[in-house]
Amino acid sequence: MLIILMTFSVLAGCGQNGGQTAGEAETFSWWLYGSEDSSYYPTYQENPVVQYMLSKAYGPDKKKLALEFTSPVTGTEQDSFNTMLATGDYTDVMDLTAYTGSIVDLYQEGIILDLTEYVEKYMPNYKALVEANPVIAQAAITLIDGEKKYLQVIGTGDPAEINWCGYAYRRDWIVKYGTNPKDGSAFSGSYQATLPDGSPNKDSWVDNVVFPSGGSDPVYISDWEWMFEIFTRAMAEQNITDGYCLSIPYSGFVSMGDLVCAFGGGAPQWYKNKSDQIVFGGTSDDFQVYLQAMSTWYKNGWMDQAFTERSADIFYRIDDTKVRQGKVGLWLGLHSQLMGRLDNGEGYAKDSIVFSARQPINDIYGSAAQQNVEPYAYYSISRIGQAVAISSKAKDKDLAALCSFIDFLYTEEGGVMKMMGLNKQQYEESKSEFYTKYGLTEGAHYRLPDSEVKDGKIYSYVDKIVADTGTLKQASTAVKLKPGYDFVSLRRESGSDQLMANYKQWVVYTNDGYLDQPFIRQLSPDNMKTQSKTMNNVNEFMSKNVPLFIKGDKDPFNAEDWQSFVKALNKYNPAKVTAMYQELLDNLNK
Repeated sequence: MLIILMTFSVLAGCGQNGGQTAGEAETFSWWLYGSEDSSYYPTYQENPVVQYMLSKAYGPDKKKLALEFTSPVTGTEQDSFNTMLATGDYTDVMDLTAYTGSIVDLYQEGIILDLTEYVEKYMPNYKALVEANPVIAQAAITLIDGEKKYLQVIGTGDPAEINWCGYAYRRDWIVKYGTNPKDGSAFSGSYQATLPDGSPNKDSWVDNVVFPSGGSDPVYISDWEWMFEIFTRAMAEQNITDGYCLSIPYSGFVSMGDLVCAFGGGAPQWYKNKSDQIVFGGTSDDFQVYLQAMSTWYKNGWMDQAFTERSADIFYRIDDTKVRQGKVGLWLGLHSQLMGRLDNGEGYAKDSIVFSARQPINDIYGSAAQQNVEPYAYYSISRIGQAVAISSKAKDKDLAALCSFIDFLYTEEGGVMKMMGLNKQQYEESKSEFYTKYGLTEGAHYRLPDSEVKDGKIYSYVDKIVADTGTLKQASTAVKLKPGYDFVSLRRESGSDQLMANYKQWVVYTNDGYLDQPFIRQLSPDNMKTQSKTMNNVNEFMSKNVPLFIKGDKDPFNAEDWQSFVKALNKYNPAKVTAMYQELLDNLNK
């Protein structure tokens, strides 16, 4: 974990004496991408963590702040942000999550301010973080006429220890219908704990499954194909006639890299390789080998034969009804589906056990270049989060105080509070009506006794938050604020050992090849237009033509078919965008 300056910020940036005299509060408006469930509080300024933070004073003049949040109706975020830009009715702080244009354009049009001076003077924690992490700097710093400037403040944090989605598979089918690949013996498994009512604790499943690669979890493509054979047998013996082994998106690929990354590590479109070189994967040998594997799986009947019909399904909920009916062997799933959570006691889902699977490593298809390479470009929680910018409407306000407040979110105290909510001392100081109403009188988190600290995890949620199955945890924190540092390496996750082991499968590899939005936004306005047009054309072409290779209309093993695809895709000149990204990256690295 990065050690950043905390003492300086607390002393210089934030008045810790709640009774300290401060001048009249400076009010800033803040466009927020998403607010909280209105059943908890109608506007985000009533968020209990925000209220506590704003009870303090910030900046050299120890100024109190007031924040007025504006949040669009869910589903209208893009339109709302675009309307704000078009009308010129900017808020002082703008969450850039919905912005797909150039950050340079916003600056050159006079919409946002240059924050360089304020970062250097009033944001020591953020500045130290950026300077110590080149990857973060590539997203945080913008080049204007060759000069490095801070135009946006990005949210970031420790490398992810839990991802919210990933590949999931029917472990119970492996246990019931598979056998040990080494000696042919049967597998067995059971729940190891019960709940107070005597029912099984569905997070306590343990079995003795062994994969062909020798471990208890699937690692290689050969492990997946071994599972597919078992899934096929399981569906046949249960007379599941409309099930399948694997679901994939209607386009035949996930643009971020999922599954494609098994074949050489990268993604099907633009990504950054291990040598800090930008690569377009759509015309690569790696992608051809991916298509060869997918066409083989489709021909073998292992893949959803109707995958092209599921264009309305988001990539992590493909054919969700059939998954919940217990008719699919492996899919991109969610936390809520792991272990025994899909077991509703009915039909093919009865007694189901779902385990997570890491991104696989190809060990069968293609040449050595596509085999035994760990994935590094795929969808996962990135260290580079979304960003905010400060608009020109705030230019005459106390920006030192505002930037000092934002910098507080990069200290351990501020970052943990934003991420995990108030502790008991902070609750008692604030007398939060929200925390009192929802029984959080011990706070939402606490610091572990030294005797319970393990692997550097020093904070834990209180039992009420751990037991919550709704959205109380999120509502008791300030995670909707985009700036700040997530100290996930300090947080002890709650759950059984078996559930924690499943979570870890989704973060075995480090996703450092994905091009994050704060980096892409740094393209010049003209380059951003070229990038947007090219990406739209490439997406449309690939979405139409990739499925043809998978379904057998074209042959990915045939050189003529493949070269025809490459030639047609190159007409959209993806190399031009590759060169633009590379130039930007090289200049930022100077």
